[in-house]
Amino acid sequence: SRAEMSGNGIRWPRPVLAARIEARVAAMIAAGLVDEVAGIAAGGMSPTAAQALGYKELVEHLDGQVTLADAERTIVARTRRLASRQERWYRRDPRVRWIDVDRDPVAEVAPAVIDALTT
Repeated sequence: SRAEMSGNGIRWPRPVLAARIEARVAAMIAAGLVDEVAGIAAGGMSPTAAQALGYKELVEHLDGQVTLADAERTIVARTRRLASRQERWYRRDPRVRWIDVDRDPVAEVAPAVIDALTT
């Protein structure tokens, strides 16, 4: 018989998740995401890649359609919606064991995962 697969899901309070998404998008842009997208776009992007989260908005910025600030806000909003859809989808899966975290994912998640693996 096959062992049943299970997994752990990390669930953040909505305001904390929103702040983490905003910080992550800002960090990616500060680390050179705009230049990365410009380089990829210059080499030719597939239609699928051109619609990818983050790439679509930054291509619009590079084409002069939107400001960088507007592109960043749109990336944050689309990422928040994606995170919400992912959580709703996984919430229906009874094999997922949810771990609520507030601040430090490693300190809060590691003991719960170890407990799940050993019990």
